[in-house]
Amino acid sequence: MKAHRHAALLSALLILTLPLLTPAKLVIPPRAPPNCTIPPFALPFANVSTFSDPNLPVRSRGIETYLGGLQKLSIFISTTSNNTFILDGDSFCNNTERKFRECVFWNNGFFARSSSVSWTQWAANDSDRAAVGAYNGTSQNWGQEPLARFNASTPDPFAAFPKGWDTLTLGASPDSDIDAPVQPVTIEAFPLTIITNSTFPVGAHSLGLASSSVFLETAVRTGKAPSHAWALDYGTLNPYRPGELVVGGYNPAKLPPNSAATPPAASNPFSFPVFADRNIPCPLQVRITGMDLGGHDLLAGDAAFTACLEPTVRNLILPLKVQRRFNESLLALHPQLTLEHVDWDYSYYTTADGITLTHPLTLTLAPNPSLNTTTSDDDDDDGITITIPSSELAAPRRQLDYKSGWRFTPGELQVAVGNGSDMPELANFVRLGAPALSQMYVIVDYESGRFEVRPVRRGSDEDAARKDAGGGGQVVTPREELVQLGCEGFEGAVEYGRRRRYEPVITPSQASLEGPEGEDMQEVELEPVRR
Repeated sequence: MKAHRHAALLSALLILTLPLLTPAKLVIPPRAPPNCTIPPFALPFANVSTFSDPNLPVRSRGIETYLGGLQKLSIFISTTSNNTFILDGDSFCNNTERKFRECVFWNNGFFARSSSVSWTQWAANDSDRAAVGAYNGTSQNWGQEPLARFNASTPDPFAAFPKGWDTLTLGASPDSDIDAPVQPVTIEAFPLTIITNSTFPVGAHSLGLASSSVFLETAVRTGKAPSHAWALDYGTLNPYRPGELVVGGYNPAKLPPNSAATPPAASNPFSFPVFADRNIPCPLQVRITGMDLGGHDLLAGDAAFTACLEPTVRNLILPLKVQRRFNESLLALHPQLTLEHVDWDYSYYTTADGITLTHPLTLTLAPNPSLNTTTSDDDDDDGITITIPSSELAAPRRQLDYKSGWRFTPGELQVAVGNGSDMPELANFVRLGAPALSQMYVIVDYESGRFEVRPVRRGSDEDAARKDAGGGGQVVTPREELVQLGCEGFEGAVEYGRRRRYEPVITPSQASLEGPEGEDMQEVELEPVRR
């Protein structure tokens, strides 16, 4: 619970207090243009055990990650950070067995710079930086800037932390067999910020996917991805179904039947602008016009509200009135329940009966506000309907046993509606996390500055593929079945398969990073930059 609260607090800290993560001047490489000869790639978004014993518990799903050789982590993805933050294992974990295992669990893996075969640290002093070059890991941190109300007197909370580069491998081990169902994606000299203060509000390792994501920029520059774009199928909790992160495009098989496989565009009723309201601290904002639980109207005449889509959040953080109506409605639908308390993550109920909740939670998302047309999909002008089954909201209450895994408490339920909106600094930070994302397919195209939300489609072929892979869920969509984003309008387009191929728009030397120095850098004064 504490680590999850830290993760959400970091999201708020990044946006509400962070100026820009650099000294008085910073070095900014021009944003790399799309490289449309490269297909997108997909990564499993799944439960990743970071213990040697696979039967030990997994905190929550993420991307299987290796740093500096074979140091295994599970890394969250965050839409409110541009940078990649890694917790320093030596600072966070001690050597007693219980504390070490507890630390590895809550931090999603252990990383020690001293054990890395490829870690290069950015020099702390200007006179020493020539040896490793300019640091490119916070060089474009503008994703939060429009919301930060930049104040030169605000201290940089990350200034004192070590920064540097290491070899990053995503999706599978660098030693994976060539015939493995998931092939690793490796980026050398990947920029990282190392969190060395165990009291700092960072819950776990985090890969930033905000609008100026360092990861996306580096993936484009190193020729790993075609564009600054991504798409997420979060997967489901019950039954467990792993999800998929696509980098540089999206998977058309995840869209509803008969959907036009078009990228987010102003003419698309399911498409929305990134950072539509710059007073709300997240890039992916949707407008909630209706919420219903078993026939109970949770808005009850109140105005619609804006919510952030955020994969780091395991629950739903709702406006206080709506949260209270949810709990009141659940009690009315199930009189045998008793509400015990609500904390950051969950609402906890007790019952004498081992009941199973049956009523889904239905959300109505307003369509593209610039349009007033009827769509050809199941949804119409009234909005996009997302139905969250009760199995994604409620589960038996669980507690962690560091030797044997999760222990479930008979007669107690945890429902994924928390009280984060009680905090003054997060009062306007309404978030739709895992329960809602489990039923959505989110497509984000930072090249056009838009994103799209659809009810996710999952089929029997996907289930069969996972079964063939051994039941572990570690299988992803092949590159040739993915669709590029950000490549519309480039000359020399030739269609093949399900995506477009384009003539190179930049040379190989321009598309790569020569180690940490980068290419075509320019020095600028520290001031807000808007696109």
